[in-house]
Amino acid sequence: MGKKEIIPNAFSYNLMIKMYVDDRNWEEAKRWYVKMVENGRYPDSATFVMLIHFACDKDNLDFALELCKKSSDSNVTVHNATMQRVVNILAEHSKLEEAKELVNLAKSCC
Repeated sequence: MGKKEIIPNAFSYNLMIKMYVDDRNWEEAKRWYVKMVENGRYPDSATFVMLIHFACDKDNLDFALELCKKSSDSNVTVHNATMQRVVNILAEHSKLEEAKELVNLAKSCC
């Protein structure tokens, strides 16, 4: 696609990300997310939820938190259960300030 100067839409990027999430390939899933953003395609709810859960599975809490913030900044709705999972994992890892920050962010969105 790149050689023909075709830029995939968000749905196409989500398919690629999902493929790598299903393969448990963190580096490639993240790389496709970065390419998505670089090419001016905006992540949607599916993108954020998929990557937030995968980041939690991989104990990449900083990236999960970053994604939660980006979803909020771009007014993309992420399910409460997804945000709660990040809060719980942050608390389990003694990252209480980050957990409180995320709770306050979620409250401000409602």
